[in-house]
Amino acid sequence: MPLQPGDGWNDLRRDRGEFDRSSFGHELAVAAMHMKRSEALILTLRAILEFGIVIGLGYWGFTVGSGTAAKIGLGIAAPGLFFGFWGAVDFHKARYGEWLRLGQELAISGVAAVALYAAGQLVLGAVLGALSVVYHASVYLSGERLLKRPRAASPTSTHGR
Repeated sequence: MPLQPGDGWNDLRRDRGEFDRSSFGHELAVAAMHMKRSEALILTLRAILEFGIVIGLGYWGFTVGSGTAAKIGLGIAAPGLFFGFWGAVDFHKARYGEWLRLGQELAISGVAAVALYAAGQLVLGAVLGALSVVYHASVYLSGERLLKRPRAASPTSTHGR
């Protein structure tokens, strides 16, 4: 009789090397199961905000360019430039790092909202600006911070095998 789920099926698969409990997918699923609703909402708002910033800056770059190459180049370069600035600066060791990160994020999302507005997408620009305000307010109202403290490596971590 073949093994069925619940009959040690996952143990057999793991022993064969077909199932790795330390895989990213498993860790993501476990994290999602233990996530509070407020954390899930904040994470969802963050993802939508970042997607909106990329789309907004890319759309603006595409509409500003005069030729096809310029449109494609600016459509890719504008989001890349702003996300490069976002990721290049590390505020973790700064004295007022949390405030600096907040200012940086509001500036970038504000520029993306204004870029959408300038490209003729008035409603989308306003929605992106409002989403940025709602996201950042929800982070602080939930007691979270934009700058997370780096977690220490767990001695039982199986990464890097």
